[in-house]
Amino acid sequence: MRALLVGIVILLGCSGSYSQAESIVADHLFDNFEYEEAIHYYLRADELSLNQEQNLAYSYYAIKDYKNAAERYKTIVEQEEDLDPILYYLYGNSLRNSFQYDAAKTWLSKAYQLDTTQHFIAVALNSIDLLRSEMTKEPTLEALALEGVNNGASTYSPQWYKDGFLFCSEFKIDSAKGRPMVDVGGYGNVDKLNYGLAERPFSRLYYVEMNGFEVAKSELIAKDEKYHISSFYVSDDQIYFTKIDVNKSWDPSLRNHPRIFEGTLNSSEKSIDDPKRTPIRKLSNEVGSGHPFLTSDGKTMFFSSDRPGGFGGADLYRTTLGDDGKWSEPENLGPKINSEGDELYPNINGDDFYFSSDGLPGYGGLDIFTLPLAQLESADPVLLEAPVNSVADDYGLIIHPDNQDQGFFTSNRYGGKGDDDLYLFRLKLDGIFVQGVVKDINGDPVANALVKIYDDEGNEVAQVKTDESGRYIMELEEEGSYEVVATIPGYGDKEQVTIDDDWDNYTEVEMNLEPMLTAQGIVRNEDGSPAGNVEVTLKDDAGNIIYSGKTDEDGYYQFPLEEDRTYTALASDGLLSGEETFTTDENYDPLEDTDIVLTSGTFVEGVVLDEDGNPVSGAEVKLYDDEGNLIASTVSDENGEYHFNLKNDENYQIVATTDGFEAVENIYTGENYNSDDKLTLNLEPVGTESFALVEDNDSKEGNEGVKVTLIDNETGKKFVTTTDSDGKFTIKIRPDKSYSIHLEKEGYFPKTVKIKAGELPDKVDLNQMGDFGMDYAGYEVKRIYFELDEYTVTPESADQLDKIVTLLKANPKAVITVKSYADCRGPAKYNVSLSWKRSKAVRDYLKDKGVSTNRILTESYGATNFVNNCSTPEACSESEHALNRRSEFEIDFNK
Repeated sequence: MRALLVGIVILLGCSGSYSQAESIVADHLFDNFEYEEAIHYYLRADELSLNQEQNLAYSYYAIKDYKNAAERYKTIVEQEEDLDPILYYLYGNSLRNSFQYDAAKTWLSKAYQLDTTQHFIAVALNSIDLLRSEMTKEPTLEALALEGVNNGASTYSPQWYKDGFLFCSEFKIDSAKGRPMVDVGGYGNVDKLNYGLAERPFSRLYYVEMNGFEVAKSELIAKDEKYHISSFYVSDDQIYFTKIDVNKSWDPSLRNHPRIFEGTLNSSEKSIDDPKRTPIRKLSNEVGSGHPFLTSDGKTMFFSSDRPGGFGGADLYRTTLGDDGKWSEPENLGPKINSEGDELYPNINGDDFYFSSDGLPGYGGLDIFTLPLAQLESADPVLLEAPVNSVADDYGLIIHPDNQDQGFFTSNRYGGKGDDDLYLFRLKLDGIFVQGVVKDINGDPVANALVKIYDDEGNEVAQVKTDESGRYIMELEEEGSYEVVATIPGYGDKEQVTIDDDWDNYTEVEMNLEPMLTAQGIVRNEDGSPAGNVEVTLKDDAGNIIYSGKTDEDGYYQFPLEEDRTYTALASDGLLSGEETFTTDENYDPLEDTDIVLTSGTFVEGVVLDEDGNPVSGAEVKLYDDEGNLIASTVSDENGEYHFNLKNDENYQIVATTDGFEAVENIYTGENYNSDDKLTLNLEPVGTESFALVEDNDSKEGNEGVKVTLIDNETGKKFVTTTDSDGKFTIKIRPDKSYSIHLEKEGYFPKTVKIKAGELPDKVDLNQMGDFGMDYAGYEVKRIYFELDEYTVTPESADQLDKIVTLLKANPKAVITVKSYADCRGPAKYNVSLSWKRSKAVRDYLKDKGVSTNRILTESYGATNFVNNCSTPEACSESEHALNRRSEFEIDFNK
């Protein structure tokens, strides 16, 4: 973008004349825009004049090394007063572009105070707050320089063409051929010059073919020795381009300013045939115009021009093609787009209009903006985010027609190979990704195709539907072997991919759909509504899982099938399940949708294993409800497997017994219950038969119908039974185990008896190990509950506690034990502490009501003795876990 820098360079003044050879060479290099080489020579000089100090600072600025530019300008502004405002601007902008925003605002403000006529100073100043905000955003794209295309001079303005793109590039010429030569003084290393020895390198047209994200070696398409071929628009071989004449000798028809021409590409001759000026009414041959871009129908052209009557520098215009083959008088696109600066490089992608501007607040230099094509006069342009935009000049954006997240643009940002360079932008993919395109049998992209990735066990790990361009992209969590499956009804494709250290996230996995048997439909709830994110498993007739995945947000499922097979698709959503069977015989229609309806009810199934982990057939397996009532029984099959149908929202205990061995497990069929999780019953040696009599403490008679819960204090597993008509119950306990036996019955105060088994006789009388008497309350004794992570007594609990206060005051010798618990979420120590705080909160409430603290005992158990088998965080919902955040009360009237 050398032409854009000329005005500023002139403001810096001509170089001084010193005897030092290094500084003289540096001045010549500077005057010929060879800033990078000029820096080396200025730094080697023993002494620099003020002008040369400014040249050195500007050289850093020109190559976008703003950190060093800021340091050099700082020295200049500190040494001299009453400098040209442009120097304060260059210093402030260097600070701004090196993210020193506060200091930048100070110096840009000073520049603006001294010269309010320069719009670019105001733009830089006004964009500082915008930059602060933009720089905090995490970029979703990455930009990569096209190393094989960029050549050290200007490479710019790409446009899609055939299987790749065309672009402009300045061609370095080191021989005169009738052209003036630049003066580089005593500089001898010509090979390092960006532009060579010719006064101005030719801009020519090149082509590169693309293969995914890779570009082939560039090929010369068109050149001319009389003019530069600059930014252009091409459709087939019809080209509209920016023509800039080269003055080798006087010719009245030549112009130094750019103009819009048109012609026909002739790649075999490396030329543009029949170039002629594009006839646009009232667009003078004496004003600059260029950067043409046409709509897809060829009827409207957008271009840039500095014709009189605009808003500032170069503005964007629109013209339409008339029936006479001439273009209409240009229409200025208005103040929403055009500014006091330059607006250049218009482009259209779909329904969106893109352009570059250095007169609108942005990152700095030329920035790329977009707005809807249909709202050019009314919508506010939107600044594209980094890294497409930068503090340098960014322009000439093109977006891939089949991939909106990929494209190319031009930038002269720091770190490039030369002046302007071409950059590829694409999604920034940190992690593991698989992406590609789905095509039909004709090679056309397929929108809304379902693409899934399965691991080597058939489990779905990702799914997505293709976009309008047939593209998909999915993220994976880990390396491994995967199958990518793309399907639409009656068509599909499968591809195997291996994700390892050599995997490239930008590899294109192309899916080509061919006729294939498929099963698809909607998983629905009983009311007919779609059930999204529901697990669906496809099994063969032997029960083997082929694929396991989830419905999309609309409840849609789809699987590929093979001929002459029988499959079952089972859908489950915690409490709900449903299934459908498919037989792929000659009557099977792969285009037909088969809906699966979820109905209430669930099941449990698993396997009985002995101590060595072997399946046990013939074991008796019994299902009990929460009250210890036998519901069903079965015998494990030849594979040791068992199955029970269950109700929803119920607590169950499952007991397996055989030949002196026993296994006990507890489940709760709440919202998070998953019937696909197999429940293994691991047999252990059976415990010693133990019995006890539960009495009513008033009548001293056996208490019938008491619910007895035996809790293994180590594992938390529970066995529930009830007292018989005599008030007796029988359980089995193992030696060297610690148990809690919880007694509860409506109208009675609950009671817990702790048992620590040691050496046990053949039968154990538990009455010798604890007091099993129960006290009648005369009312329903309820637990009180707490909010999540809270220990404040709620208003709902006050009624129950007030009843206890009344009881304790009526029985002055009675002592209450408050037993508090937490749900299973959170660390164990935290839960114990939380339950202690809950006990203390109850004690404080009773104390405030007049009960002596000597009569209040507290016990804090943390996350134990769950009322509903919610022993793991994922096992239950919030409302179900809430039942375990409780305090219970036991009253001893005998103390």
